[in-house]
Amino acid sequence: MTDQPQVRLERAGDVIELIWAAPRLNLFTAAVADEFESALGLLPDDARALLFRAEGTVFCGGVKVQEFTVLDGTAFSRRLLALVQRIESLPVPTIAVVHALNLTIGLELALGCDFIWASEQARMGMVEATVGIAPAAGGTQRLAARAGIGRAAEMVLTGAIYDADELARWGVVDRLVPAADLLPLAREFAARLAAGPTAASNVSRALLRTARDRGIAAADAVTPELAGPILTSDDAAIGIKSLLEAGPGAQPRFTGR
Repeated sequence: MTDQPQVRLERAGDVIELIWAAPRLNLFTAAVADEFESALGLLPDDARALLFRAEGTVFCGGVKVQEFTVLDGTAFSRRLLALVQRIESLPVPTIAVVHALNLTIGLELALGCDFIWASEQARMGMVEATVGIAPAAGGTQRLAARAGIGRAAEMVLTGAIYDADELARWGVVDRLVPAADLLPLAREFAARLAAGPTAASNVSRALLRTARDRGIAAADAVTPELAGPILTSDDAAIGIKSLLEAGPGAQPRFTGR
């Protein structure tokens, strides 16, 4: 492990930034997994949005190949998938901000976020097939949920690398932004998410995941129990009061409860 942390948290108001800054290529290792798990465990209880980004010339160069010679593959896959699922189940909206090349586990971690924003120069790929392995952290199925089975199959089975503009057309990338504007605009968007009704947002995120994983009927089945209590939440009272007093154009000051 390096002397400097490879994964750290920084705070800007109600937004927490999860920053990956491993030397040179942001290669993923068991030590990096340790730091991701530790950082997520330190996420403040009062955080209201998470912005996931990386520093350096690439977002992620993939898993360090030397790891494959010393690990239990099944256990490592379980660990990677659990990390993606942990990001996915955080109690706050999440946005991945991809500024450059992003391969394998880096893309899988981004797919665990609610939103993926990318610079016009970014490129991404599930390149595992080129070294004879398969994505091990849930990226295949999450690509399929965003882009459809056919395009996910093309990405995974060919191991090709794609420009961010093509991935935006496919629905993998949610917003394509000029490189110089990417982080400032993403931070503005994260702040907007953080200013929203966090409890209500988390219900909506749960319903979206349920519809993705189990279909509309399953989401319908849990909607009353999830969405019903929000109708009498603190933020609902704030929003209704704001609407009645200031009209539909007002911006309520939600508390997140």
